[in-house]
Amino acid sequence: MALRLSLLTLVSALSLPSVWSLSAHVASRQLDSKILDIKKFVNTSEPIWTYFSTLETYLCKVDKKYNISEVSIFFKRSYMDSIKAKTELMEGKFDSNMPNMMLVSPAKGHEITTNETLVFASSDLSCGIFKVQLLSGSSVWYELRFKVPGTTEKPNEECLNSYYKMHAKTHHMYKK
Repeated sequence: MALRLSLLTLVSALSLPSVWSLSAHVASRQLDSKILDIKKFVNTSEPIWTYFSTLETYLCKVDKKYNISEVSIFFKRSYMDSIKAKTELMEGKFDSNMPNMMLVSPAKGHEITTNETLVFASSDLSCGIFKVQLLSGSSVWYELRFKVPGTTEKPNEECLNSYYKMHAKTHHMYKK
Protein backbone atom coordinates (compact mmCIF):
# COMPACT_ATOMS: atom_id res chain seq x y z
CA MET A 1 0.00 0.00 0.00
CA ALA A 2 2.81 2.43 0.91
CA LEU A 3 4.56 1.57 -2.34
CA ARG A 4 1.38 2.28 -4.29
CA LEU A 5 0.97 5.63 -2.54
CA SER A 6 4.54 6.58 -3.38
CA LEU A 7 3.99 5.60 -7.02
CA LEU A 8 0.90 7.71 -7.53
CA THR A 9 0.47 11.32 -8.74
CA LEU A 10 -2.36 13.61 -9.61
CA VAL A 11 -3.31 15.44 -12.74
CA SER A 12 -6.50 17.46 -12.56
CA ALA A 13 -8.39 19.70 -14.86
CA LEU A 14 -11.13 22.20 -14.06
CA SER A 15 -13.78 23.90 -16.04
CA LEU A 16 -15.16 27.40 -15.79
CA PRO A 17 -18.90 27.75 -15.20
CA SER A 18 -19.31 29.96 -18.26
CA VAL A 19 -18.01 27.22 -20.54
CA TRP A 20 -19.86 24.23 -19.14
CA SER A 21 -22.47 22.72 -21.31
CA LEU A 22 -25.76 21.68 -19.78
CA SER A 23 -24.61 18.08 -20.14
CA ALA A 24 -21.80 18.80 -17.67
CA HIS A 25 -24.35 19.35 -14.93
CA VAL A 26 -25.66 16.15 -13.48
CA ALA A 27 -28.64 16.30 -11.16
CA SER A 28 -27.53 16.59 -7.57
CA ARG A 29 -29.97 13.92 -6.40
CA GLN A 30 -29.55 10.18 -6.38
CA LEU A 31 -32.30 7.81 -7.41
CA ASP A 32 -33.59 7.75 -3.82
CA SER A 33 -33.87 11.59 -3.90
CA LYS A 34 -31.02 11.99 -1.43
CA ILE A 35 -29.06 15.18 -2.17
CA LEU A 36 -25.44 14.35 -2.91
CA ASP A 37 -22.77 16.46 -1.21
CA ILE A 38 -19.28 16.16 -2.65
CA LYS A 39 -17.87 18.06 0.34
CA LYS A 40 -19.03 15.30 2.70
CA PHE A 41 -17.60 12.63 0.42
CA VAL A 42 -14.10 14.15 0.14
CA ASN A 43 -13.88 15.24 3.80
CA THR A 44 -12.10 12.10 5.00
CA SER A 45 -8.73 11.16 6.42
CA GLU A 46 -8.75 8.01 4.27
CA PRO A 47 -7.16 7.97 0.82
CA ILE A 48 -9.70 7.97 -2.01
CA TRP A 49 -8.68 5.50 -4.71
CA THR A 50 -9.98 5.37 -8.25
CA TYR A 51 -11.05 1.75 -8.71
CA PHE A 52 -12.58 1.90 -12.20
CA SER A 53 -12.50 4.50 -14.95
CA THR A 54 -13.98 4.75 -18.42
CA LEU A 55 -10.74 6.57 -19.36
CA GLU A 56 -7.57 4.49 -19.81
CA THR A 57 -4.94 7.08 -18.89
CA TYR A 58 -3.35 6.12 -15.58
CA LEU A 59 -2.31 2.84 -14.05
CA CYS A 60 -3.61 4.01 -10.66
CA LYS A 61 -4.76 7.23 -9.00
CA VAL A 62 -5.39 8.29 -5.41
CA ASP A 63 -6.45 11.52 -3.66
CA LYS A 64 -5.50 12.38 -0.08
CA LYS A 65 -7.07 15.36 1.73
CA TYR A 66 -4.63 18.02 2.91
CA ASN A 67 -7.03 20.75 4.13
CA ILE A 68 -10.73 21.53 3.70
CA SER A 69 -12.95 24.59 4.27
CA GLU A 70 -16.50 25.60 3.36
CA VAL A 71 -15.38 26.84 -0.06
CA SER A 72 -12.56 24.51 -1.12
CA ILE A 73 -10.42 21.46 -0.49
CA PHE A 74 -6.69 21.07 -0.99
CA PHE A 75 -5.60 17.52 -1.66
CA LYS A 76 -2.66 15.59 -3.03
CA ARG A 77 -3.46 13.65 -6.16
CA SER A 78 -1.01 10.93 -7.04
CA TYR A 79 -0.99 8.77 -10.12
CA MET A 80 1.21 6.44 -12.10
CA ASP A 81 1.35 7.12 -15.80
CA SER A 82 3.17 4.90 -18.28
CA ILE A 83 6.52 6.48 -17.43
CA LYS A 84 6.66 7.46 -13.75
CA ALA A 85 4.81 8.30 -10.56
CA LYS A 86 3.70 11.87 -9.96
CA THR A 87 2.10 13.78 -7.08
CA GLU A 88 0.59 17.23 -7.25
CA LEU A 89 -1.20 19.49 -4.77
CA MET A 90 -4.68 20.21 -6.13
CA GLU A 91 -7.52 22.53 -5.19
CA GLY A 92 -11.20 21.67 -5.52
CA LYS A 93 -13.60 24.63 -5.33
CA PHE A 94 -17.13 23.94 -4.10
CA ASP A 95 -20.25 25.64 -5.44
CA SER A 96 -23.14 26.10 -2.98
CA ASN A 97 -25.58 25.98 -5.91
CA MET A 98 -24.23 22.60 -7.07
CA PRO A 99 -23.36 20.67 -3.87
CA ASN A 100 -22.40 17.53 -5.80
CA MET A 101 -19.73 19.27 -7.92
CA MET A 102 -16.27 20.79 -7.54
CA LEU A 103 -13.96 22.59 -9.94
CA VAL A 104 -10.44 21.16 -9.77
CA SER A 105 -7.12 22.77 -10.63
CA PRO A 106 -3.47 22.55 -9.61
CA ALA A 107 -3.17 24.53 -6.37
CA LYS A 108 -0.37 26.81 -7.53
CA GLY A 109 -2.53 29.41 -9.29
CA HIS A 110 -3.30 27.42 -12.41
CA GLU A 111 -6.52 27.51 -14.38
CA ILE A 112 -9.37 25.21 -13.54
CA THR A 113 -9.01 22.09 -15.64
CA THR A 114 -11.87 19.72 -14.66
CA ASN A 115 -15.39 19.69 -13.36
CA GLU A 116 -15.81 16.66 -11.05
CA THR A 117 -19.41 15.76 -10.24
CA LEU A 118 -20.53 13.14 -7.71
CA VAL A 119 -23.38 11.31 -9.48
CA PHE A 120 -23.77 8.41 -7.01
CA ALA A 121 -22.62 7.74 -3.44
CA SER A 122 -23.08 4.63 -1.33
CA SER A 123 -25.23 5.06 1.76
CA ASP A 124 -22.14 5.03 4.02
CA LEU A 125 -20.15 7.37 1.69
CA SER A 126 -17.40 4.76 1.35
CA CYS A 127 -17.53 4.96 -2.44
CA GLY A 128 -18.92 7.13 -5.18
CA ILE A 129 -19.23 7.48 -8.93
CA PHE A 130 -17.85 10.69 -10.44
CA LYS A 131 -18.45 12.31 -13.81
CA VAL A 132 -15.26 14.13 -14.84
CA GLN A 133 -15.29 16.70 -17.63
CA LEU A 134 -12.28 18.52 -19.06
CA LEU A 135 -12.59 22.28 -19.47
CA SER A 136 -10.41 22.23 -22.58
CA GLY A 137 -12.76 20.10 -24.64
CA SER A 138 -15.69 17.79 -24.62
CA SER A 139 -13.91 14.86 -22.97
CA VAL A 140 -16.08 13.24 -20.32
CA TRP A 141 -15.40 10.08 -18.35
CA TYR A 142 -16.64 8.34 -15.23
CA GLU A 143 -14.71 7.03 -12.24
CA LEU A 144 -15.65 4.78 -9.36
CA ARG A 145 -13.72 6.09 -6.34
CA PHE A 146 -13.59 4.48 -2.92
CA LYS A 147 -12.06 5.02 0.48
CA VAL A 148 -9.68 2.39 1.80
CA PRO A 149 -10.10 1.99 5.56
CA GLY A 150 -7.58 -0.55 6.81
CA THR A 151 -7.60 -3.71 4.72
CA THR A 152 -10.58 -3.15 2.41
CA GLU A 153 -9.53 -4.00 -1.13
CA LYS A 154 -12.53 -3.01 -3.20
CA PRO A 155 -15.69 -0.90 -3.13
CA ASN A 156 -18.86 -2.34 -1.64
CA GLU A 157 -21.43 -4.16 -3.79
CA GLU A 158 -23.87 -1.23 -3.74
CA CYS A 159 -21.33 0.98 -5.49
CA LEU A 160 -20.00 -1.69 -7.85
CA ASN A 161 -23.51 -2.62 -9.01
CA SER A 162 -24.42 1.04 -9.61
CA TYR A 163 -21.25 1.56 -11.65
CA TYR A 164 -21.82 -1.59 -13.73
CA LYS A 165 -25.38 -0.45 -14.49
CA MET A 166 -24.12 2.94 -15.68
CA HIS A 167 -20.99 1.85 -17.55
CA ALA A 168 -20.24 -1.42 -19.28
CA LYS A 169 -16.79 -0.37 -20.59
CA THR A 170 -14.35 0.14 -17.72
CA HIS A 171 -10.64 0.21 -17.02
CA HIS A 172 -9.58 -1.39 -13.71
CA MET A 173 -7.12 0.97 -11.98
CA TYR A 174 -6.81 -0.15 -8.35
CA LYS A 175 -4.75 -3.29 -7.81
CA LYS A 176 -3.45 -4.68 -4.57
